[in-house]
Amino acid sequence: MRDEYYDDDQCSQILGKVKEPFKSFVVFLMETGCRPGEARRLKPRHMRDRVCVLPPVESVKGDGTERTIYPSDKAWEILEAQLQGREPDDFLFLITKGRPWTKDSIKCAMHRIADEIGWTPIAYGLRHTWCTNALMQGMGLETVLQLMSHKDEKMVLRVYQKLKKNPEYLLEQANKFRSAAS
Repeated sequence: MRDEYYDDDQCSQILGKVKEPFKSFVVFLMETGCRPGEARRLKPRHMRDRVCVLPPVESVKGDGTERTIYPSDKAWEILEAQLQGREPDDFLFLITKGRPWTKDSIKCAMHRIADEIGWTPIAYGLRHTWCTNALMQGMGLETVLQLMSHKDEKMVLRVYQKLKKNPEYLLEQANKFRSAAS
């Protein structure tokens, strides 16, 4: 299972070594929590009213529903930059050679980063990190589910929530709770 979470230091390490054009892709993943396969499939025609809508055929969810990605302001700036000179059916995120990112080219780019930082990050781990950080920053579970395009909380609670790997956070939350004995 792609069960990864990156703390702030690890995210800084990744961002410190990643180079364009992959950096825009990585930051987009960090800002949206979308699946890498969704980001690499984005085209100008998917952008509508400040959101990105992938039709069921192009969604990686595999459940026959469209996928809506809600970009943060920073992610939207990245998309606007990627739009320059693109036709409606062009891919937004391209490799230096002008080809779209593939699953293998993403893995290779992550391995190049790994060679420099001494550990191997995976692109999907950025999705897990987004989810965990959103929960730790107080975003409601229902909102996280909608932004990540999950139908129920089982997946988030089983896979994405890496709070157990952050005992400092758990202690902080325990101290915020006011019991009847307080």
